[in-house]
Amino acid sequence: MSNNSERDHSDSEEDEDDLSNEILDLDAFNQLLSMDDDTDEDYEFSREIVQSYLEQAKSTFADMDQALSAKDLSKLSS
Repeated sequence: MSNNSERDHSDSEEDEDDLSNEILDLDAFNQLLSMDDDTDEDYEFSREIVQSYLEQAKSTFADMDQALSAKDLSKLSS
């Protein structure tokens, strides 16, 4: 039974890695991090870019929800 448990755990980790790669492009993220100054341990530049992206995504999804509720297909397609 231990082998099944270990295999299930390993499969779970692989699934999580696959999901992480679908959600976050690590190559692109690492390129963002490389734009920070070498002395900037807080990653201020890349942090601002990521925060702006997340805010824009949040706003876009809210707009999409409103358009769906109003059945405004032209707004959804733009």
